[in-house]
Amino acid sequence: MVAERLVNGAPEEALLAADGSPRLPHVAYDDDGYTHMDGGPLGQNLIQVERIHDVFGALRRWVRERLPDAFIGCDMFVYRRRGVIKGAVAPDVLVARHVGDDPPWTSYKLFEGRPAPSFVLEVLSGSTAVLAA
Repeated sequence: MVAERLVNGAPEEALLAADGSPRLPHVAYDDDGYTHMDGGPLGQNLIQVERIHDVFGALRRWVRERLPDAFIGCDMFVYRRRGVIKGAVAPDVLVARHVGDDPPWTSYKLFEGRPAPSFVLEVLSGSTAVLAA
């Protein structure tokens, strides 16, 4: 029997992110090593955060009435390929059809067979508006 190496009470492999890099202490990871919180704020300012929440709430009510199997997410990392963390995006709001009612996901993993979002919204801030111009 091989003894499992523990570091601070956790198995050594649990200290690695999905891409094999060391986990960062200020970032939250799921059980598979994918980040689901980066420690950053939802928006750069209060106006931006209020707009995101307003749109998310209104869109959630509208979509629920018309597409009961759709998933509506907010500020959630979307991973395209297994083991690739750096390519993740976190749109302010996303809608994916044919998913089901509020699965308990902390991130959205396309490589697990989930449908790609059919709608994505990014509320521009001062820095993203410059990039979009």
